[in-house]
Amino acid sequence: MTPEEFVALYKPLAASERASAQTWFNDLCDLLDVARPISLKSSAADYGFEKHVSKLAGEAGFVDVWKRDAFGWEFKRKGGSLSKALTQVTAYRNDIDNPPLLIVSDINKIEIHTNFTGTQKVVEIFELDDLLIDKVRLRLKQIWENPYSFDPSIKRADLTTGAVKNLMAVSELLKHEGQDPDYVAHFLVRCVFTLFAERTEILPHRVFTLMLSSAESLPAEQVPAAFRDMCGQLFRLMQTGGISLLGPIPHINGGVFTDPTAPLMGVEGVRSLKTAATQDWSLLEPSIFGTLFENIIDPDKRGDAGIHYTPIQDILDVLLPTVMQPLRDEWRALRLTLEPLGEEIQQARTAGAGAGLFAAGALGEALVEEAVGKLKAFQQRLTRVTALDAAMGSGNFLFVLQRLLLDLEAEVRATIRSLSGEDVPPAILPHQFLGIEVNPYAHEIASMVLWIGYLQWMRQHGLKLTRSPVLEALPGLENRDAILNFRTDPATGEQVAESAPWPKAEFVIGNPPFIGDKAMRRALGDGYVEALHNVFGGAVPANADFVTYWLEKARVAIKQGATERAGFVTTQSIRTGGSRKVLENILDTGGIFMAWQNRPWTSDGAAVRVSILAFDKGQESSRTLDGQAVPNITASLTTGEDTRAALPLRENDKLAFQGPVKIGKFEISGADARTWLTASNSSGKANSDVIKPWINGKDITDRPLDRWIVDFDMRSEAEAKDYRLPFDYVETEVKPERLRNNREGRRKVWWRLGETGAALKAATAGLSRILVTPRVSRYRIWAWVPADTLPDSRVLAVARDDDFTFGVLHSRAHEVWSLANSKPHGVGNDPTYVAESCFQPFPFPVPDAVQRANIGKLAKHLNAERERLLAADKTLTMRELYQRIGEQKKERNRGATAYQILLAHEDLDAAVLEVYGWPVAITDTDLLTNLLKLNAERAAAEKLEQEQEALAATAERAAGRETAKAARAVIRNAEKAATREAKRATSRKSQKVSKEARGTES
Repeated sequence: MTPEEFVALYKPLAASERASAQTWFNDLCDLLDVARPISLKSSAADYGFEKHVSKLAGEAGFVDVWKRDAFGWEFKRKGGSLSKALTQVTAYRNDIDNPPLLIVSDINKIEIHTNFTGTQKVVEIFELDDLLIDKVRLRLKQIWENPYSFDPSIKRADLTTGAVKNLMAVSELLKHEGQDPDYVAHFLVRCVFTLFAERTEILPHRVFTLMLSSAESLPAEQVPAAFRDMCGQLFRLMQTGGISLLGPIPHINGGVFTDPTAPLMGVEGVRSLKTAATQDWSLLEPSIFGTLFENIIDPDKRGDAGIHYTPIQDILDVLLPTVMQPLRDEWRALRLTLEPLGEEIQQARTAGAGAGLFAAGALGEALVEEAVGKLKAFQQRLTRVTALDAAMGSGNFLFVLQRLLLDLEAEVRATIRSLSGEDVPPAILPHQFLGIEVNPYAHEIASMVLWIGYLQWMRQHGLKLTRSPVLEALPGLENRDAILNFRTDPATGEQVAESAPWPKAEFVIGNPPFIGDKAMRRALGDGYVEALHNVFGGAVPANADFVTYWLEKARVAIKQGATERAGFVTTQSIRTGGSRKVLENILDTGGIFMAWQNRPWTSDGAAVRVSILAFDKGQESSRTLDGQAVPNITASLTTGEDTRAALPLRENDKLAFQGPVKIGKFEISGADARTWLTASNSSGKANSDVIKPWINGKDITDRPLDRWIVDFDMRSEAEAKDYRLPFDYVETEVKPERLRNNREGRRKVWWRLGETGAALKAATAGLSRILVTPRVSRYRIWAWVPADTLPDSRVLAVARDDDFTFGVLHSRAHEVWSLANSKPHGVGNDPTYVAESCFQPFPFPVPDAVQRANIGKLAKHLNAERERLLAADKTLTMRELYQRIGEQKKERNRGATAYQILLAHEDLDAAVLEVYGWPVAITDTDLLTNLLKLNAERAAAEKLEQEQEALAATAERAAGRETAKAARAVIRNAEKAATREAKRATSRKSQKVSKEARGTES
């Protein structure tokens, strides 16, 4: 059938709703070259006529056509009420899996209503004659083939970004002319709402644009004053309401027009503002606009219009499980309880046609009143929902949540209308949303974003504006610090920090600031950070990220019953290091019921990774991790056994070290190193004392770059001068930079590395070689280097020189363990090997002599094969080799270069697993579980050993004390005896002298 034949066939028809609807639909499918519907009798069918729905929602008990993840389609007879059809399909959209498109039609018209979660609604209307147009048919075909092409957020993101960039020109011009930045910010806020109000017909048609044109038409010298006066007059009318030449101006106010003045602005500025006015501000996407606009008006943002804002999907991944899921569960439960009542109403309507069953006080009317009463009660419940964003920014999360709640309320209102014919107005208002924001510019924008979002929703749903004033102040949005409150101690007069109060809210949501623990002092100041540690020291470790303070306060609010659920976008490091302790606190008092471990993100132009999580008191029974149902979620945002709970083992202590941090250009080329090594010094000292081979991660994964480093170790400046050429180099290349360093210690000893690596050097003394691995790498590669090599800070070194250790570290057992305990790094999400979690807790196998020798032999063979291949092909790198090994795991091509290395790895894996006593075919999950159990056993044994050592030491000390006591007693007795003997001797001598004296006398 051609388009002309289709139009000619259906244009004259005036058939009933279903007499021709299904035939019409099948013919439309043929015309558009898409599949016809099939029977929906099978519950597994995804596309067909008459999909069953709750009779509470629709009189017929089914939707006319349904296609999973595409549309719900409701027919009406020619000339019938398509608005009624839309009410029906809206009411039961959840019964048909909430498709992205809701479509209503008769044989002469098709209306496509977008239904994308959290987005503005858009309607596209096509008349029968439009089907004669090729591009219309192609557009309609997308309903079946690509329904997501109708998503309005894609188009609106570009439009909003463009609109904001137009305002930047106005902002920069006014600031350049000397206008106060704070005044410019408030003026632009007034302009934005005026542009929106003009496009949405809150103001008379084009009143602002015509005013700009009028000012622009004047002689250039008159423009500034004319603009100030005319714009100020319009703003004053919007402040109070009144009459203009173009018609009535409603009372706007709401704080936006408290200051109704406008600045002097010349022709260029007026033209820039007029260009901005050409955009369709009714299509503004507030969830994007707020952040972009904040970047213009906030002086600290340096006028950067930017392209960075929280993507709608990330906002939804917080809001849907945290807030909307429990509310929709309540809505679903209510619908289930009312469904039998809905069936009774339908039966009464069928039986009572013309019988008066729906007269006042009759059976049908009573049933309707009962059902509607329960529905209105749920609508009121929605108006009592409170949600707090304590890092509100410009209101993105609250704006999207407001839209979601209004959409849910619309379903309730549509169901009421379907049952009773009563049009119940929306009751949800911006007043029920709570926010805390320390930035005054973002705080002001947030209020406007919420109101614009609310007015947009009302307009898109055909609801007339009856509010006066149009805007009101939103006292629930507070401009203050959300974490700390400083008060003056009346006794001492000093500032005392305390935890900032949060208002009671059913839900807490948001995207707190991404400031890592090492950057907090620079970003927040030493005093603020010290106050944080003093106030939260018992719950939040000092090395935790800033975002954790929001999580801890939300956890406490949930524990105290002030909040039910909380959901946040956080740094992905939340699950490691000191930040992880906060997640452990959450699990101690509740449960994490949703998490995304690792998501890409753009923040201040840098590509980073984030985690998303939601938690409660432990009442939510379901758990989802990365979109999949799981039995549990750990503090590492993993499921199953939590390998990060593994304890460090004494057997691995003081073996693994991060290379020292240089802080300066201490590295030199191999050519310079060899020249300096042969040079002599007047001091007689050899430069080889302070020049050593140096490697970073690329030397391991790519090809060695032949670089060395000057390392004066702990030598004084005078001692360093004994090495003339190395010292001169460091004085020239390093000293200027180090003297600008923020840390006094590094300025004072500028000739030394930032960290000397003393522990590493002590551990490697006496070894011939050491093991090294890049800390950040997609492939966990270990290599040998001479023991005098100094690794970079991005390299981890292990102070062992035996082949057995090399073999175990390169085995599958350690690779699986280290991957599970690594930190993801950067936008590439490459694993970071951390000694504290990857090496120290790892339980090495305990072999007998034969097993140890075998593993050492296999490890030696693996290394020799790698070196042979790298020597044969000078373009081959270790990274490329391991990439090929990964490919060979699937291809198993015996002729491939990497296949022999793969076999060597597999032999090594089998030998190591044999020592553990585990099968070669063990799964990664079971391998991790076994290693974690072994870690716990070893740690317990070491703890017992430590306790026994402590007891033995105590006993030894006690025995020593007893021995000493006895010795002292012997000494004292001996001393007493000696004293007595001395006394006796003295007495005898005295007696003798006396006797002799008496003899002389006689």
